[in-house]
Amino acid sequence: MHCWQTSRRTHRRIVVPDDGYDNTRALAHLVGGATGVEVVAVDLLDAAAVDQGLAGGGAALWVETPTNPLLRVADLAQLGDISRRHGAPMVVDNTVATAVLQQPARFGAATVYSLTKPAAGHSDLLLGAVVTRDAALADRLRQWRTLTGGIPGAFEAWLAARSLRTLPLRLVAQSAGALAIAHHLQHRDVVTAVHHPGLAPHRAVADRQMTGYGPLLSFEVAGGAAAADAVVAAAELIHPGTSFGGVVSSWERRARWPGESAPPGLIRLSVGVEGVADLIADVDRALAAAVG
Repeated sequence: MHCWQTSRRTHRRIVVPDDGYDNTRALAHLVGGATGVEVVAVDLLDAAAVDQGLAGGGAALWVETPTNPLLRVADLAQLGDISRRHGAPMVVDNTVATAVLQQPARFGAATVYSLTKPAAGHSDLLLGAVVTRDAALADRLRQWRTLTGGIPGAFEAWLAARSLRTLPLRLVAQSAGALAIAHHLQHRDVVTAVHHPGLAPHRAVADRQMTGYGPLLSFEVAGGAAAADAVVAAAELIHPGTSFGGVVSSWERRARWPGESAPPGLIRLSVGVEGVADLIADVDRALAAAVG
């Protein structure tokens, strides 16, 4: 078992990804500053950096894979081995892949989800979940939830249950659409980079630990922030929006948010369940209107 169960010591350092969801790092620094927990940001694809960050004991490892918005894929088997060697609990943010496409518990991790995103998938719910096989940790989490609140109401629970019934069907369609669009964008001259778990350099790791690549892709356009904003505004079918994972396709320029580390001209596209040919036509139309 992981040291969640074998040790009750206080963890005084948390190792987090140096990319991924920016608010996760912001929250870690906020909580760390209030509690005296050191926050160490490392590249999770660099095994030596992770090893060094966990060295000395008293640490925990927070993993996000694939990351949002760059869709980088961390090797969960490798990270699980490193964390066990240091006696460090590992937590994986599995929001992008969901348990349909990736099961971090296989690698000894507890898992967190924003159910708001692909798991719920209808852009009508704010909810999260923590999943663990460790009974002692589950009891502590239930106690924390009971004492601090945040328990969902009956309607929110019904919305989540409704959504989970169609999750595998939605993710199959969304994953196929995102991969097709990613391949298409690789051949557009005005697109300078495409980020997707099914493309190099991440595909080999993704194929070992995932059964699909998820609904997200990101791409960078020539012309930077102004051009990217113009592309987002020019779409007719794809909606501008900051959430992701819904049945309606949406996109945004991620660097418009303060503190976001994404490149200025990066657009994150969340692929819904519309026809792929229609989505590709809309992307091409927006690119042509904005950047030629």
